[in-house]
Amino acid sequence: MGYFKPDLQNPVTQHISSFEGGSALGTFRVRQLLPKLQAIHDRISGVSARFVHLVLSATAPDPALAGQLGALLTYGEPYRGPIDGPLLVVTPRFGTVSPWASKATDIAHNCGLAVRRVERIVEYRLTLRQPMLGKASITPDQMSQIAALLHDRMTESVMLTRAQAHELFTELQPAPMAHVDVLGGGKSALQDANTEFGLALAEDEIDYLVQAFTQLKRNPTDVELMMFAQANSEHCRHKIFNAQFTIDGVAQDKSLFGMIRHTHQMNPQHMLVAYSDNASVMEGVPVERFVARSLTKSGNAPNGTGIVSYEKRSKWLLHRGVGVWDVYASCEREGSLDAAIRNAEVNDFADLLGRCPDLQAIAFNGAESFKHAPRVLASLSTGRRAEPVVPERSDVAGLPMATYKLPSTSPANASWSFDRKLAAWREVVIAAGLA
Repeated sequence: MGYFKPDLQNPVTQHISSFEGGSALGTFRVRQLLPKLQAIHDRISGVSARFVHLVLSATAPDPALAGQLGALLTYGEPYRGPIDGPLLVVTPRFGTVSPWASKATDIAHNCGLAVRRVERIVEYRLTLRQPMLGKASITPDQMSQIAALLHDRMTESVMLTRAQAHELFTELQPAPMAHVDVLGGGKSALQDANTEFGLALAEDEIDYLVQAFTQLKRNPTDVELMMFAQANSEHCRHKIFNAQFTIDGVAQDKSLFGMIRHTHQMNPQHMLVAYSDNASVMEGVPVERFVARSLTKSGNAPNGTGIVSYEKRSKWLLHRGVGVWDVYASCEREGSLDAAIRNAEVNDFADLLGRCPDLQAIAFNGAESFKHAPRVLASLSTGRRAEPVVPERSDVAGLPMATYKLPSTSPANASWSFDRKLAAWREVVIAAGLA
């Protein structure tokens, strides 16, 4: 299969701006692709990919708009791959608007940005291991094989330069309606149309159409044939799945789709909603939250909501000898996963000890906090600020203060039930003499 070579005779007249984005290829996907690429060319030693965003607007964006678009289109992991080497550009299939483009364009419009369309393409770069003499290169045939590997020809196009991708925005003129000459050419004319249009009509369906239009004494249009192919397709749940079935001469009281629904009705197995407008809802696991709800013995908050403000809860704890202190003074994190924490700076616990000289013990809330325990406690004994370095050991034996590792109170820690968390925390409270 060859890569796509668009016709550049009809370039778009509007302005197209490029905004280079982040990495489009994860480590796992690289591991999958590399052996397949090396089977095509044994000197391929690496593959990288980045997103590139193409923005169509009536005129060139001014600096303010360009800055807003750049911020909007900055996401994900930064691209750190090469910027030269053999290049393949994968785009949505020409003549289509991708779902990503529809959503991104809507977001840009909702932000008040004067753009007509935002599209995303992927630029793949190949790294070649060079020989002692000469220079490694990829033949056109090998490039075609690589292109076939890197894109889905049903939904995507592939080309050799970013400039060719600008043809995404070329407005295609609708083709005029055509007729298939069944009256003059008979069955063979319909068979040719079946192949040309990709209708996937069966032989009995072709015979039916020939007979029908011969009786009507007119030729079918390409639109009629396409509609017939879609309506008669096995993908159409309204025809085959809802048809009446007779099995071994016995008429069934349920259609095929009814039989499927009946199975679910008898055995829902944690499905709350099924076959509802092409959607379903599955029952999830219980999620518990570990939070102080009240300052009163009755278990009710003064405001009647059952929830007490963070400030009041903190004061309530401090009055009973428990202080709340963040391990991190600052950090960067996309999302809520601890694994996504970057550029963390550990809080100044030496300063904390100066302000709280009677500090007797530290309880770390979860594994992410506890991994800094040796550094934190070392800073308490030396008076030096703790460094945000993950220690090689997770125990704290021999360090100058009682230290406890507690299960995280985060709802994400669903492997521990509320009662189990409460028991672990109660044990530490008793050990610290606060109960």
